[in-house]
Amino acid sequence: MRLSESGGGEKFETPVLRPLIWIGNARRNVQAFPKEARKIVGDELQLIQFGGMPKDAKPFKLIKQR
Repeated sequence: MRLSESGGGEKFETPVLRPLIWIGNARRNVQAFPKEARKIVGDELQLIQFGGMPKDAKPFKLIKQR
């Protein structure tokens, strides 16, 4: 996030949109979803790009290597 100043001298953080990198055929798979599902996925991905966390997200558990 970047610090910006409003006209009144107040400082606030401007969100920075991080790039979205598709892996494999993930983008094609999402494009095959029904329109309503694509809208939900797109909104959640944009939220993540701006540094947010979707309400339904769960953290990954560490994967133990043998």
